[in-house]
Amino acid sequence: MTSPTLGEGRAKRGAGIAVIVAIVEVLFGLLFSSGGLPIPLGDAQLDFTTWDASTEKQPQLELEKNLSIDGEWVDRLRWTRLNMLSKSDGTISVQFQSSNRCGLGGCVKLERSAVFLGGIVTFDRPVKMLNGDTFRRLYAANSRDMTLFIPSIYVDKVSVEAQTPSRGILSRTESWSRAD
Repeated sequence: MTSPTLGEGRAKRGAGIAVIVAIVEVLFGLLFSSGGLPIPLGDAQLDFTTWDASTEKQPQLELEKNLSIDGEWVDRLRWTRLNMLSKSDGTISVQFQSSNRCGLGGCVKLERSAVFLGGIVTFDRPVKMLNGDTFRRLYAANSRDMTLFIPSIYVDKVSVEAQTPSRGILSRTESWSRAD
């Protein structure tokens, strides 16, 4: 029995590496292609019939009434995102997204129209986060040199003077990196 030549050893290692690369490509394809991720949930897949507007609370804090709300707003974990754009008719076009675990646990994508008046963003219809929390209003407040949008269902759980909870409390994308 003869030992493999240098060229045969390299060929076997090259074939083994090619197999590993092919397996990794298949796994990434399954995880990160549209076929591997759950389909985003929209209005048609979400049940808003059980939502009760009385769960929305009024904040006991001073609202930020004069600010430009256009742009991207995210929570600290970047699991909840809003993209807002003011329109010429005074309304706001809103793209809402809520996900978890890098989107592998699913996501919600909704489009809404809204108005911003007196420090309050009011959506034309409620939005539902992936965790089931549902709301129709966001309250603008200042905390630690950044503007926050606090969903109405969280106003009794947050103090703008204290460390804010990460899930659902929104700020401009660049604000969280300054606060961390």
